[in-house]
Amino acid sequence: MIDNRPDKSGFAGHAVLFPLVEEYRDCAGVRRVFKIESEQTDLGWMLTATEQNDRPHGYSFKEFSTASPAEALGPLRHKIKAGLAIRYLDLSSKKLALTHDLLRGSIAFDPETERVGVLVDGTFVSMKELEELLNSYEGWEFEMSLFG
Repeated sequence: MIDNRPDKSGFAGHAVLFPLVEEYRDCAGVRRVFKIESEQTDLGWMLTATEQNDRPHGYSFKEFSTASPAEALGPLRHKIKAGLAIRYLDLSSKKLALTHDLLRGSIAFDPETERVGVLVDGTFVSMKELEELLNSYEGWEFEMSLFG
């Protein structure tokens, strides 16, 4: 963990932990660096871990705690490790493919195209690309689940 906090004075009775910069390895051994920030809301604390890279998109994870940001940090780190442990997209050819008939990610907005798509494995997939990906599964059944 890299301590790059500009202010170490503390807030609301809690030691300052954020922002943090942490490094993880994904399932292919690629180094991924995340900036973890906290935001106090009316109901508690929201932690957001955003991958630091040169691309317009990357991995992003969130965790909430009603008590303190420190309480959300362990579950957030677990989410990051679990999220990096599985690769859903096969990007080895020109055409997108699934690695194991499962797709997991988040709904995202691409500021470059001003369109909505999905963010999978830290990669933005447009609705057109998603349609092309699903063409090979025509006739299959699926289950869709949305959660926050």
